[in-house]
Amino acid sequence: MNARLSRTSGLVVAAVLLFGMPAGILVGLLLSDERLDRLSQTPVPDVQPVSVTEFDERTGVAVTLAWMDGPALYAPSWSGIVGHVQIRPGDIVRSGDVVGVIAGVTRLAVRTPQPFFRPLAEGDRGQDVRWLHDVLIQLGYMDTTPPDAAFVGSSTVSAIARLAQDLGIVGQVAEFDPAWFAWLPEDKFAPSLVTLIAGGLAPSAGTAIATGSPRLQAMSLQRVDGGPLALDPEIDYLLAVAGQDLPLDARTATVDRSSLERLSAVIPPLTDSINGSVRRADPLAVWALPAQAVMSSASGDLCVWVQADGGYASLAVEVISGRAGVTFTLQAAAQADVLQNPAEVLPEPACPSS
Repeated sequence: MNARLSRTSGLVVAAVLLFGMPAGILVGLLLSDERLDRLSQTPVPDVQPVSVTEFDERTGVAVTLAWMDGPALYAPSWSGIVGHVQIRPGDIVRSGDVVGVIAGVTRLAVRTPQPFFRPLAEGDRGQDVRWLHDVLIQLGYMDTTPPDAAFVGSSTVSAIARLAQDLGIVGQVAEFDPAWFAWLPEDKFAPSLVTLIAGGLAPSAGTAIATGSPRLQAMSLQRVDGGPLALDPEIDYLLAVAGQDLPLDARTATVDRSSLERLSAVIPPLTDSINGSVRRADPLAVWALPAQAVMSSASGDLCVWVQADGGYASLAVEVISGRAGVTFTLQAAAQADVLQNPAEVLPEPACPSS
């Protein structure tokens, strides 16, 4: 037993004998100075170099998808038996490729602004004659466009005859037949389903003989927590979904047609929704501070206290976000040593009012 405790015990005994004072009360009084010593210890300032990090304002979103039917290759006015089918699901069909053989005549997929709708013979004139000249040049039956591109002249007729012969048409041909061509809906057509069947009857005009996969038509975004998706129209954003980073229009929260086509290629067709995230295209360099390091003034101004000239000076900050006890502010200086516990250390930790 130490000397102080011995003295205390002796005083307790004396007090009980002389004054009848309860021993517990007297012990509390005698030891209260030790308790006060422990409670009155001065908090230690916690000063740390500011932590700079990148902040991209990432927000989780649920992406709702709307689909439309894929492109299709339609039969023109055909008759007879399908002798051969050249295209297969998964192929890439380009202008000039063979579709198949109908009634002994090879039929081609051809890309033009619109489908051919009438036979063309010498003396005919029109926009479709221009398209025919373009196709004949593409297929190698003409070297250049005639001086009058909208008129079927003798050189055009000669090219038509050579094409007809190569397609397997017997006899003299002086007129173009639109049934030679199936109109190609896009430059590179990828059929996922082919319904043209060798040995069957030629399908009637307007029947889809090959169809592509459904395409994304539109999408809508909503925060995964159900809150509104607030985007600054002055900031560039990216939508990260299905492994793609797509530019996002902040005014409409939508992506452009080329982005929808990219997603169509990687998302299973007819998927209803998928999760993703929206973030700044150019992240900000920000301070990551403990939430307790940021103080406010009576008027709502925010600041931190930084070490300066042997003491602490307030430095105004702009808070842009926070999570899990961390507050993100725009960089207020290149570097600083920030007081992490101003409320414990400073007599007046509030920010000066502006």
